[in-house]
Amino acid sequence: NTALEHETWEAFQEQVQKLQQENRAAQEKDRDISGQLICEYIGEHFCEEDMCVKKLADIFSIHRTLISKMVKSYTQKSFSDYLLELRIQQAVKLMETTELSITTISEKIGYTNYITFKRAFLRAKGISPREYRETRFLQES
Repeated sequence: NTALEHETWEAFQEQVQKLQQENRAAQEKDRDISGQLICEYIGEHFCEEDMCVKKLADIFSIHRTLISKMVKSYTQKSFSDYLLELRIQQAVKLMETTELSITTISEKIGYTNYITFKRAFLRAKGISPREYRETRFLQES
């Protein structure tokens, strides 16, 4: 009787472990899907000046820490680096395709303060937005 109980107990433990593994796999898949959805949302709203992890947490009803982990998992970048990349790409596009002032461009991509934009651009590109635009203009001449 004891041997049968032991076998039954082992079979039960194996089933529990299998269910735990399946549950972890399902959670990871959900996290990947959610990371994709969050990043798509960021991609559509990155120009909003109030874009931040707290706003995403409120929208998606997920804790800020988990939002950050999901963005990092999906993009291999922190939220702030991902947001910076999207904004700077848009700024470059606008500088290259429009005559908008750099201050106007900074406002269009979510920066309320030109100095903050200038610092972000310098960090991303190694030169100021004005230098970038002038360099691009000289290259085209």
